[in-house]
Amino acid sequence: MERKRVRGNTFVIEAPAELIPCYQVGEHEVILLDSGYETPDREALQALLDREQLQVAAVIGTHIHTDHSGNHSYFQSKGAEIVLPFVEAAVGQSPLTGKLAFFVCSPGQVETLFGSMLVKADRVIFPQETEVSVCGATFRIVNLPGHTAGHIGIITPDDVFYVGDALMSEDVLQKAKLPTSLSYAMDLESKRKLYDYRCDAYILAHKGVYEDITELIDCNIASREEKVREIAGFLQEPMTADELSQVVWRAFSVRTRQPARIAVYLRNLHCVLEYLCDRGDVERHFAEGVTRYVRKQTSGEPAVNSG
Repeated sequence: MERKRVRGNTFVIEAPAELIPCYQVGEHEVILLDSGYETPDREALQALLDREQLQVAAVIGTHIHTDHSGNHSYFQSKGAEIVLPFVEAAVGQSPLTGKLAFFVCSPGQVETLFGSMLVKADRVIFPQETEVSVCGATFRIVNLPGHTAGHIGIITPDDVFYVGDALMSEDVLQKAKLPTSLSYAMDLESKRKLYDYRCDAYILAHKGVYEDITELIDCNIASREEKVREIAGFLQEPMTADELSQVVWRAFSVRTRQPARIAVYLRNLHCVLEYLCDRGDVERHFAEGVTRYVRKQTSGEPAVNSG
């Protein structure tokens, strides 16, 4: 891992799968903005800190996911203050509350597959708060829900906007099979909200540093909308969630056998179905104990047998 300056006291640490921003508050202290994966990031991250004679004084988290909060509890055990958005702090309390992020899993599965993300926050940032002071530095807070329920963006004192997972780079978007949006409607609203900000630099966890994100916002919105259209297109005939899952799995060339990634896939597909139903593109039909989904007829289309 390497640490590179973005502007002033704001840096990024280059981890294999993500960028971990940090803000230097003294000669030997830093505030991390998220903390990366437990594996493989922790050992290399600690080695970097040791090499540069730095200690983590605090972590401000954008949300509770294994690639963003995987080392919160580790740094907390070494004396760091953990500061989280109110909703995300609730999610991170226990395997049971962790189901709010991974509702397709049992509490036992949350603990086994995603336990590294869990942490009890030392301090929370309430939704109405627009800034937080940590170790004498003041950070602006931007509510960007959608990717998760309480996801936030953080603007450092150097006017560098860390957007967390509200946006992804074009390279990452092209490789993403079915990106995470707990609420597609809110996620798209948060992406559009980013048009209103003019900062000196922007950091995306996945993955890059930018001076302007206008075209990137366009690209992210278009990518989400295309995924939704494609999935809706599979529902020409009524399907159960499992039947649709099999179709999408094959169409999107999903290959993983890892239980954690399978859980993420199932959750993300369910969130797409919720969005399609909420906006009226897809209808639910329940009969004899089975729920099926079908694309809503437009004017002039033949009736669909809903089973």
